[in-house]
Amino acid sequence: MFRLNLSLFAALIALLSASISYGQTVNPIPIGTNGIIYDTAIDDGIMYIGGQFSGVGNEVGGLAHFTDPAATDVPDPGFPRTNAPVRVAIPDGNGGWFLGGDFSTIGDIPQAYLAHVLQDQTVDPSFTLVVNGPVNALALDGSDLYVGGQFSDIGGQLRANLAKLNSATGSVSVDWTPEPNAGINRLVVFGEKLYVGGTFSAIAGRQQVGLALLNKSTGTIDANHISLESGSATEMVRSGDKLYVCNPSSGGAGYSARHIAGLTSANDSPALSFPEANGPVRCLANDGLGGWYVGGEFTEIGGQPNSYLAHVLSNGTIDPGIHSNGEWTGVRVAVGKWRTLYRWLIHRRRRTSTVQSC
Repeated sequence: MFRLNLSLFAALIALLSASISYGQTVNPIPIGTNGIIYDTAIDDGIMYIGGQFSGVGNEVGGLAHFTDPAATDVPDPGFPRTNAPVRVAIPDGNGGWFLGGDFSTIGDIPQAYLAHVLQDQTVDPSFTLVVNGPVNALALDGSDLYVGGQFSDIGGQLRANLAKLNSATGSVSVDWTPEPNAGINRLVVFGEKLYVGGTFSAIAGRQQVGLALLNKSTGTIDANHISLESGSATEMVRSGDKLYVCNPSSGGAGYSARHIAGLTSANDSPALSFPEANGPVRCLANDGLGGWYVGGEFTEIGGQPNSYLAHVLSNGTIDPGIHSNGEWTGVRVAVGKWRTLYRWLIHRRRRTSTVQSC
């Protein structure tokens, strides 16, 4: 009878196990789908997959970082992943990033809603303040970090939806307390001013709808600044001496600005040359030539039929070469050094929808 030496067999199994475990490496950025895969096949080095899904791509969590997007569209595998959406990301001025969103972990480290990623792509261990709700907006001005969202406590301090922090230590400014009565969507620093956009109807002790201008040092409000008639400022973009505001229905002080306005820093009056839209505007992207790509839920802009996506030229007229037929569900727009549209996701389907973000 053949007898197997158990000690020799155990050694053989250990050797095979070691060779197998060390012979396999896991792709740090796996490819995934948004549905079920039923079958796969490989032919001539190409893998084909079939199932019930409508999208396939790199799984990156709530944020993708591209080291050299001109050379490759594969995300950087070293950037820490979040377990939920990132709603805002701004550079820290030293090669790193401040991130805000809905997440509770980043890079497998418990850190909810607000985090600092260093230049070496590690999570800053000294930036550990606790926020008790989502962060939607960030603005950095020197050593001051302005944080907006839907929270009531940040860094152990009671703050309603808006706070000013020391960007290095995360300590909360004690005497900066505008206290808006609802959420903040956007923050833009403009000289000594801080423009605040959100769903609030009161801020800094004043009735002010959707849009406010604060003194960035004291947090007090500019009482002469116009307010929205209704709704909220869903997007704000600074360019030169103007601040472009999306989704206002009309301004205060007798100004009318349907869904989009360009405000001058001198007097906050909407620029009359900028075209109005007949539905909400959700996003703006500078075209690099003084004009703007505009996306939203409109079917007319500047008096011209144009659904959901439009290009406003530098002279305020509508570019006839950019037109959507209502089939766009999403668009990511970026302007490269050649001042042309060159990147991001355009997705189509066979029913009317809207542009949600740029």
